[in-house]
Amino acid sequence: MLLPHPVIDQQLAQQGRSVRRTVEPTTAALGAFTRAHANTIHGMALACLVAATRYELVETLINPALQADELVISDRYLPSTLVLQQLTGSPPSSCWTSTSTSPSPPSPT
Repeated sequence: MLLPHPVIDQQLAQQGRSVRRTVEPTTAALGAFTRAHANTIHGMALACLVAATRYELVETLINPALQADELVISDRYLPSTLVLQQLTGSPPSSCWTSTSTSPSPPSPT
C-alpha cells in the first residue's frame, strides 16, 4: 500500500491539489488475486494478469481521478512492470508488447 508522505501531501494541500494514490497490483479482486499468486504464476500468464490489473486501475481510478482534476501518484507503473515480466520469464520481445497497449492516463487539462 502506498502510504501518504506528510511533507509532499502538505505541500500539495497548500497548493489546493487533491491527491489520489494508487498501488499495483490493486486492492480490487483482480489485483488481490494477482498479488496472492505472483509467486506461483510466471511468464506471460503473470504478464497478462498484471496488464489486466493495470487496465482495471486506469478505468476505475486513474481516469476518473484525472477527470476530477486530481493528481495521481502511483507506487509503480510501466517501468517496474517491464522489469517484473523479464525477471519472471517472459520473452524480452513480448514484454513490451503486453504493456505497450496498456492505456496511458490522459494528460490533465
